[in-house]
Amino acid sequence: WLVSAGPGPEPVAAGVVSVATRTLSPGEAGPTKPPPGGYLGIRMAPGESGPKVEEVLRDSAARKAGIKVDDEILSVDDKPTDQPQTLQQVLRKAKPGEVILLKVKRGDKELELKAKLARRPITMGDATSTMGGKLSERRSGFTSLLQHDTVLRPEDCGGPVVDLDGKVLGINIARAARVETFALPSEAVRSVLPDLMSGKLAPKEPQEEDPG
Repeated sequence: WLVSAGPGPEPVAAGVVSVATRTLSPGEAGPTKPPPGGYLGIRMAPGESGPKVEEVLRDSAARKAGIKVDDEILSVDDKPTDQPQTLQQVLRKAKPGEVILLKVKRGDKELELKAKLARRPITMGDATSTMGGKLSERRSGFTSLLQHDTVLRPEDCGGPVVDLDGKVLGINIARAARVETFALPSEAVRSVLPDLMSGKLAPKEPQEEDPG
């Protein structure tokens, strides 16, 4: 059994080891940066007039904009989107934070909705992965990890995970799926601990731009 510690006196959650500590090659670890483009947060299929929304993901730009299941997206910024592939191409050319104007068909009505695009997630996952709550934005790109089944919120990551004897096994770094949490093994932390304590790996202060 494992216990994940939080800032308070009580543990955040408990679970068991799913996969023992392992080292991954760069290919196995997956990407570390999000793909380019803006992210709307829908699942879609071909419709009669345009891409038909089959699912609106939780906390997505689409949900905040008011897009609903069965809506058909006719255009983005007056650019027709007759197929899902066309809409995907438009979104790939957009940027996170960009506000787009969507023309949507809902029943026999046409609506205009504004959506502020989000950053695309590093790994998309599947619908079942998010049913238990929000996942960490970064869930891949780790070359060494310990996997356990503790259900943590992304904001609970960053604290130690210990066994029942109080031995620290690692530091929780990501909630990767519904019952899948990744921890950085204590061996990996020990190797950089002197540099962390000395401040050698401290974040650098941002430099001011030259006004000239």
